Order: sequence, then C-alpha cells, then structure tokens
Amino acid sequence: KQWYQRRVRGAGDYLDVADTVLLLDSYTVSDVTERAREIARERPLCVPSLPPMLAPTPRSPGLSSLRPFTGKIRVVSRSSVTYHSEGSEEESQLDLCALEQLVEIGQTRFIVEVMQKLADKPPDTLVSLMKALDAGIEANGLGVVKDNSNWLARPRCLEIAGAINRYRHLRLKE
Repeated sequence: KQWYQRRVRGAGDYLDVADTVLLLDSYTVSDVTERAREIARERPLCVPSLPPMLAPTPRSPGLSSLRPFTGKIRVVSRSSVTYHSEGSEEESQLDLCALEQLVEIGQTRFIVEVMQKLADKPPDTLVSLMKALDAGIEANGLGVVKDNSNWLARPRCLEIAGAINRYRHLRLKE
C-alpha cells in the first residue's frame, strides 16, 4: 500500500495500512492483523497539517565585505589562512578545517584569490557567483582568477562557498 506517502511518526501509524501484522511474543509468532485493524478503527490516525516548506532565501554577500585581506596574507596550511582585516592591527584567521575536501594548500590559495576577485563583481547570490566562477574556470582555466596561477589548485565551488560562509566578517545583503 502507499504508506510511504503519509507522515508516519511511530509503529502504531502503520496499523491501518498494513496488509499483515505479526506479533512476536516469547519467540512465538502470531497473526494479529484483525486486532490491529480494530485498533486502527478505534483510534484513527490524526496527521497534523503542516505548512509547505519554503525554499531558503538565497544568500547574497555584501561583496565589499569579501575584500578581507588588506595586509599580509599567509596561507598557513590547507585549512588555515591568517590575515589582517581592513582598519585592524589584529591578526584574524579563516578556519577551513571543516572543509574536508580541501586536500592541497594550492586549493586554499585559490580560495583566497577568489574571495579577493569576487569583491570586484556586481552583487549577486552566492549560488550565481559560484556558477559564474565555475563557467569562467571551465572556459579559461585557473587564470580567470589570477594571471600567475602556477601555485593554485582548483577546489570545488562547494568548498569556495563554504570558505566564504566561514569568513567571520561576511555581511549579507538584506
């Protein structure tokens, strides 16, 4: 039966749609289908109506906040970048350790270059920025981000977006 189309919360919610109900008691199996149907008639299932899920609001970064690296930038490892924020003497860190698919330090260097490059783009959603970046890389290679791309390696757009989302000073447009 089409039980999978319903919202099932517990084992009792299956009683009215089950073809056969078996009871295992002390290693003895019994057919209790008729008793299950009686229970289902006595206690009809009350499924609450929930509002439909809405799609999440697209994230639109304030691109001026993506120009974080104004002083010395140091890509420490594949999962860590230290930098100085604009107007701050204090060193900050971009922690990418949760982005497990970053396997090479060149990918992290590429992410830093992308964040700098995106600050010059017209405002848009993060998804459309990643699609445009991906198309640009497919057409022109890594040089779309930096002319001398010898020390860069291409991460997936998922990791680039993950790094942008982990940037502490990111400001989103309303």
